[in-house]
Amino acid sequence: MWACYVDKDMEKDLRKRNLERKKTTDWVAHTKSLEPIRKEMKNQNFHDPETGHLRMIIGYNARTDELAISDSCGEWAAERWITVEEAMAITQNDLAIIKW
Repeated sequence: MWACYVDKDMEKDLRKRNLERKKTTDWVAHTKSLEPIRKEMKNQNFHDPETGHLRMIIGYNARTDELAISDSCGEWAAERWITVEEAMAITQNDLAIIKW
């Protein structure tokens, strides 16, 4: 479980980008399209204690350097992809592994 903060603007962007990502066939172009987001997020910090949230990190794509995340916001949030830089901007720096 990953503790993070929720930024409304980032959530809107993620939702839109993930809808587009589902149709992607050109992964080189997709990765290139993430460059401005990565650059913008390098010095961002969205740490509003009022927006604390837990998500699961369910995967990683080394080719695009994105994390697959899942949370309980609904079926549309079962699998979404976020850049590592975006994750760093909203992280609470807390990760827990639940063993069965």
